[in-house]
Parts: sequence; structure tokens; C-alpha cells
Amino acid sequence: MVATCGSDSLCLLDCKSGTVMKKYKHPNEDFYAIAWTTVTMKIGGRDTQTNILAAAGKSRQIRLLYPAQLICYASTSPSKQPINALVFHPGKPTWLFSGSREAIALWDIGIPKLPNYDCHPRQLCSFKAVSDVLNIAVLPRSGRLIGACDDGMYGWDLDEKYDTKTRAVGVEYLLPACKLKEEVFVDGLGVVQDDLIATKFSRLTGSDDFESDNHIHLWSVTDTDSQLGKKKSDFDIVPTKVVHTLQWKHLSEIYLYLGCRKDSGVVAAGDDKGNIHLYDVSQVNRSKFNRDGIAPSQVRY
Repeated sequence: MVATCGSDSLCLLDCKSGTVMKKYKHPNEDFYAIAWTTVTMKIGGRDTQTNILAAAGKSRQIRLLYPAQLICYASTSPSKQPINALVFHPGKPTWLFSGSREAIALWDIGIPKLPNYDCHPRQLCSFKAVSDVLNIAVLPRSGRLIGACDDGMYGWDLDEKYDTKTRAVGVEYLLPACKLKEEVFVDGLGVVQDDLIATKFSRLTGSDDFESDNHIHLWSVTDTDSQLGKKKSDFDIVPTKVVHTLQWKHLSEIYLYLGCRKDSGVVAAGDDKGNIHLYDVSQVNRSKFNRDGIAPSQVRY
């Protein structure tokens, strides 16, 4: 089963047949992001692993849905801006990060209680950003929260001492071959391994024209963060330590996201023609940098 979102609708599709199994619509909404989590609910007196779907977008609220009936059982209080990105903490299934203009919020969505799915999501804290947050990566082992934004890539300290205060940006990650203050649009971000991040970005080439870099970059968070401590502004600015690249193509389109599931060994990216490029990164050797980049192992047309 896979979930998709677009306009005012969420769809659950059967992966084998491609059939839409269920559809949820919310009037006057424009969904931009969805995220799955699995929580332990009490059902019939037993602890039962239950999937929960979070969705958000233009209306500025996060809606929580129970996929078995595809009903919306709870929603958060509205954010100040539309929500572009959602991701759950990999080790805490009720902790949800949401990205919007100039902020990432951390929510505890709680666990719904039957029979009425009683639940009261609450915001734990927020992380101040400097622009639109388009994608989020959570790396507990590295103690880092990373945001891909429409003007670059930024990081915040990640720990478990959360309160209602706002946390400031800790570091700006300077992307390969990019100059300081160069306008960069980061529309792809994914966690390949605990310490390995995949990033796809475009540069501003005209008044409103972008061109994507011809590589997707795999970089080490630990090696990059080892350069911290030389602040020249309100936060550190450090170049990413790239360990490998994946071959990509020059495109003028933006908002072409990439996807990867941690430790799956696969990175996927869609292009402007509707093709999906699949990369095998299971055997990436950090000591042997290939300047030409790894070619896609498959392209699905």
C-alpha cells in the first residue's frame, strides 16, 4: 500500500495492481506533504501495531488519519504558514517534524484512544529557519536536524531536551561548487545511512531561472560537522564533505524531489519526463571517489 497526495485529495493505492483502494478529500485544502508512522494502540484489550498517516499543506494544519477507514481523527492548531514537508522521528513514532516558511516545528501527535480516537497533538518546540523549508532529514545518532530550503541547506542541534522555545539555526551547509551567498534551491534531501545524506539542488541562472546541478551528492554529516566552530556570522558556514556523486541531468524544473529509505541501498529521483532514476548505493566506497558519478542502475519509463 502506498499513499499519494495532491490538490484536496489523499489516495491509498495497491502497489501490485495500481488500484486506488481508498480516497480522502478535504474541501479547500491543497495537500503538499504526507508521512507514515506506526504506533502501538490498545485494540480489543491488546497492544496492536497500527499505521497512522499525517498530511498537511496549504491550510497550515496537520491532519492525522487512520488508514483502515481513512478517517481524519485529529488535527493540529494552524501554523503561521503553509506546510511543505513532514517527517517522523525514526526512533520516536509520535514525534513529527513539519517544515514551512522560516520554521520547522516538532509535534508530539500522541496515540489515539478508542473508541473515539481521542488524541491531543501538541507542539514541543520550533526550529527557526531563514526561508521556505522544502524537505527535512532527522539524524538522531549524529544529533542533527537538516532542512533543505529554497535558498540553501541548514542544520540544527537535535537532542531530547525539548521545550516551547525556538531554536536558532546552527549551521549552513555550503553545497559543492557553490559560492557563499549564491542562490541555491535545494529540492532533494534523503537519509541514505546514519551518516550519509543525498542532496539534489539547482542554481539560479537568471532572474527567475534555475538549472539543476548535474550530480546528486552523497555527503557525510560527521565529516562535515567536524569543521564546525569557525563562525563568521550568526551561525557556522561549512562546505559539505562529499564522498560520492550520482549522475543527474541539467534541468530547469524545480520541486523534483528524490526519495530513499534509510539503509535500503537505493536512491530514487524523478525527472521532468516522468521517468524514475534508480541508483544502487549499497556498495558505495567512501575511499574511492568517482568524479564521473554513479550511473542509474535502472530508469523506469
